[in-house]
Amino acid sequence: MSITETAANPHIKDVLADILEEHQHIEALMDRLKEACPIDRLQLLLNELHSTLMSHFAHEQYPGGFYEYLGARHPEHHEVLRELVDDHNFILSTVRGLLERARLGDPQSTSGVAQEVADLAKRIEGHELRERDLVKQLEQAV
Repeated sequence: MSITETAANPHIKDVLADILEEHQHIEALMDRLKEACPIDRLQLLLNELHSTLMSHFAHEQYPGGFYEYLGARHPEHHEVLRELVDDHNFILSTVRGLLERARLGDPQSTSGVAQEVADLAKRIEGHELRERDLVKQLEQAV
């Protein structure tokens, strides 16, 4: 029985499908952010990214959600789940900082934003890879 097909929590397959769809949306947002764009467009995209990430991370972490399900079925992976939650906090605070700098709108405060967005994209990509690796590992253990 795979992690997405369990009698104990039959809705987890739908939750995982939703999370994967959210990952695709986040990836598309990051692609748009990485393109050179004027500061007002940058603000809009960062706002959208922040809202999307808040919703997505809540979806993964909410009571009865995916991380709780994984932790309950595989307590030996609590440390990895904690690191993923820590990533959520780091990523959100990074986006918030970029957004605040973009709102200032002056060239001095926004210098280096393109590189920081690229670094953020790598961080998010690495985070999603670790989530997928964890799911694969747990599916093989079932």
